[in-house]
Order: sequence, then C-alpha cells, then structure tokens
Amino acid sequence: MPPTLTRSSPPQTATGPGRTAAGWAVAGAAAMLAAAVAGELLDPPSTVDLVIANESGQEVTVVVAGREGDPQLPVATVDVGEERPVAEVLDQGRTWLITFRSAGETAGELEVSRSELAEQGFRIVVPATVGDDAGPGPAPAEAPEDAEG
Repeated sequence: MPPTLTRSSPPQTATGPGRTAAGWAVAGAAAMLAAAVAGELLDPPSTVDLVIANESGQEVTVVVAGREGDPQLPVATVDVGEERPVAEVLDQGRTWLITFRSAGETAGELEVSRSELAEQGFRIVVPATVGDDAGPGPAPAEAPEDAEG
C-alpha cells in the first residue's frame, strides 16, 4: 500500500466560559500589577525649595550632593550679600554635602542632615568665612630693576 498523507487537526483546547473568564482575570491582574509597578517607577523624584543667603565677601556657586563621591548638582550662583530662592532642587536624602565654590575653586564645604536643613526652613547660609582658608593669592609681580643703576 502506498503511503498516504493525512492532514492532522490542530489540538483542541477547552474554551468554555470558565476557562475564558479565568484567563481574562489573570490577564487583568497582571495588567494591574504592571501598572502599579510602572507608577512607582515613574513617580517624579522628591524635590525641595531652597533659599541661599550669601554672607561671604565673594560670589559663590552652591553645589549639593548626597554624600562624598555622589554626583554633584550645581544649584545657584549667588552674589555677595544677596539671597536667592531656588525652586525644586532634587532632594539629596538623609545627608546633604554642600560645597561652596568661588572663582572655580572649592571655597568651603558643609555637611548637614536633611532634618537640620528642614528645621532651618531649607535655608542655606554661605558663611562669611567661606574662602578665608584658601590661602594667600599670587605674590605681587616685582617691578623690574632699573637697568641703569
């Protein structure tokens, strides 16, 4: 007898009302879980509104980080004797490392807890002493000696 090809039917699955409802329930629960996780991941980061008061004798740029080695976030440059509000600064967490820079150099640092900062109304005061220990400036240029004398 010669071989004959027969076409097989696809496997039959149960598609009764109970099976479909259970499938939709599982799919719905999975979708709700995915939406909840995505919502948590997509929440905007926590921010605070700062006020920076510069009591030093030089223009100062204020930079913040969570702790040593964390990425630094430049916040604002504040002129001598001025106070500047800065809205929606990324919250640095439990510890804030505040760096004061002047003329491109670190002029001072301050480490403060978030709770202390909150007690101060999120007001950062640049101390009058910032930059005092930066050392003396370059030595003055000497006048050339008189070639005739």
